[in-house]
Amino acid sequence: MDSLTDIVCEMAAVPAGPEEYHEEGSVLQHTVKVIEEIQTLRPSDPDAFLIAFFHDVGKLRTPDDHLPNHYDHDELGAELIAELPESILPADSRQKAKIVAEQHMRFKKLPVMKASKVIRLVETLDDTYLSAELMVDFLEADRLGREPALETDRDQFETRIEAVREADSRLGDVDIANDQHRLQKKIEFYRELVDTSS
Repeated sequence: MDSLTDIVCEMAAVPAGPEEYHEEGSVLQHTVKVIEEIQTLRPSDPDAFLIAFFHDVGKLRTPDDHLPNHYDHDELGAELIAELPESILPADSRQKAKIVAEQHMRFKKLPVMKASKVIRLVETLDDTYLSAELMVDFLEADRLGREPALETDRDQFETRIEAVREADSRLGDVDIANDQHRLQKKIEFYRELVDTSS
């Protein structure tokens, strides 16, 4: 793909998914709806626009015989984004879009993940100069940007993210022997905080 126009044209030609989950039609129609929703939640946030535009770009690489399903579109999206020229996506933006494309399906499972995986995922997102909070807003936009809209419990995501943050701040008061001990203590604090909020 040599231009954003090429990407948009391909998005218009590929179904967003099985009709029971994506009555809105094409990847482009879904993407436009997600962009509209994220702009309501985060007006004037260029990162929000960026991740909304590229989150499902991996669906353009779905083999025709798999359509309308898009197995592994998260991984395919990360690969496609990594290959885009600088003229389409500068390096810093590419990294952000790649992480979100790669992690957005995984992030949807945050409320049922093991503590260690939640901690790693939240830290991975924070290390990209995005944030787990931006991902929660993105998931809300993605949920509302499809027909029918999915059901999710935003509080479940926010509780776990806050628990990671609080567990990290509690570590400042603990004597830490090594990285493994640090992770074990963080998991212990995280579980305690999640259990308390339930």
